[in-house]
Formats: sequence, C-alpha cells, structure tokens
Amino acid sequence: MKKNPEEKTFFYKYTFDPLVARLYNNKRCRDCYGRGYIISESPQQGRDVFRKNEHLQQMRTYCQCVKNNIKK
Repeated sequence: MKKNPEEKTFFYKYTFDPLVARLYNNKRCRDCYGRGYIISESPQQGRDVFRKNEHLQQMRTYCQCVKNNIKK
C-alpha cells in the first residue's frame, strides 16, 4: 500500500512514558539517580535566552540506562 504524497500524517517526534522509565531504570545510575529520566529546562518557544520571571519549558527524556535496558 503506497501513501499519497499529499496525505499528511501526524507523528509524535518523541513521547515519554514515566511507567517505562520506572520499569527499565537502573537504581544505581549516577545521571538520573534511579528515576529513569532526566529533566531539562529550556526557554519557551520563540525565545533564545533565559529571562528572569519567565516560565520555563521542562522536557523529560529517558536516561541512557533506560535505553540500554530496553535493548536487552
């Protein structure tokens, strides 16, 4: 089955599931301290720098220990 080039599909670039992080985490990991994910903060969209009294956008990503355990 071929897809039409005009047909637009919506895909998530990245999804995060805290249950997967908890299931595959490493309790002795020094990067995530056993949580299974790392929290990174960035300025809101359209901004390049951090500014005082502005809300930050938090992103959670899987730690490398979770990615390694999923491969096993």
